[in-house]
Amino acid sequence: MTSRRSYGTGSIRQRGKGKYQLRASTIDAQTGKSKQVVKTISAANKTEAGKELALFVNEVSRSKSNSKVTVRELLDEFIEHSQSRGRAARTIGEAKREAKVINAEIGNTLVGDLTARQLDEMYRKLGRTISASSIRRYHAVVSAALNQAVKWQYIENNPAKGATLPIPEKIELVVPTKEEVELLINTALKVNETLGTLTQLASLTGARRGELCAIRWSDLEDDKLYIRHSIFVLGGELGIKMPKSGKARTLVLDPRSVQSLEIWRGKCESAGKNVTMGYMFSLDPYGTSPINPDRVSSFVGGVAKSLGLDVHLHSLRHYAATAMLGAGINAKDASVYLGHSTPNLILEIYSHATDPRQREAAAALADARQT
Repeated sequence: MTSRRSYGTGSIRQRGKGKYQLRASTIDAQTGKSKQVVKTISAANKTEAGKELALFVNEVSRSKSNSKVTVRELLDEFIEHSQSRGRAARTIGEAKREAKVINAEIGNTLVGDLTARQLDEMYRKLGRTISASSIRRYHAVVSAALNQAVKWQYIENNPAKGATLPIPEKIELVVPTKEEVELLINTALKVNETLGTLTQLASLTGARRGELCAIRWSDLEDDKLYIRHSIFVLGGELGIKMPKSGKARTLVLDPRSVQSLEIWRGKCESAGKNVTMGYMFSLDPYGTSPINPDRVSSFVGGVAKSLGLDVHLHSLRHYAATAMLGAGINAKDASVYLGHSTPNLILEIYSHATDPRQREAAAALADARQT
């Protein structure tokens, strides 16, 4: 009688006293189809046979000749596959750069021979020169490629699932104060009104730099600002893609922000720029070309440095997030406004922003106890 087990773990059939037949599935190297490998063993009982089955299944999985594909070849195929599925050019570019580092360590290893131990060794070696966060990015590429290898039936199991990742460093977020943000914006507006106005909108919305650079006047309707695209830089060239979350979002602006943008629209129109379909922030005479996000980051960093402030463009996103949480906006609404994928992400990153409110709650409870 055959003892049925879940797919991928094999099966046992007793063939006589003390004799058991083990079966494990694998992929035929020539046809790419599933096939059964059989082995007869001697064992005292079915429990012992089960232990032998586990070893046999692992042996069959490790010995698959179908995986004559190397890690280098797999990464090339995976990146090409990702590109054909419409992944962002910047994402593809980053994957290619990370693949070079991975290939230098394990590129010639057969995918079928790759083990979690080898990955751990690679991460340990890389850890001598790069951060834990960087190692986790390399792991993400390796793991995704190996997941695809399983789907392509190059291998049955993804060895990256057993790898041990380094604990990422806890980086203290630099969140500027309200006074620092006001000083930065006022100075930025004096240095360059276009970039200064963009900086001001960044502090009011917490939008990412690429999203801000991609805003057109047609994206502003009454008090609603639609974040539909994002500008990215790759190889010195500008491109346009969907926002990082993969979907557009709508921001509702306060009356003062709307008034400020309408004043800015009037100035752009007086300068002869296209205020219908043109970009809200553009350095060309007609407003038809977006600003390079790197230019914006450099500008904000330069202004901050001149003022002696430890602030960069992304700090304004931190400022907006902490301001919302500090004002009592729930994590779900704040995450939607900022374009985070889940509320958990905003709580994980900005949980320290709730400390003042927790102190207020503690004080209120203390007062209640004393009355």
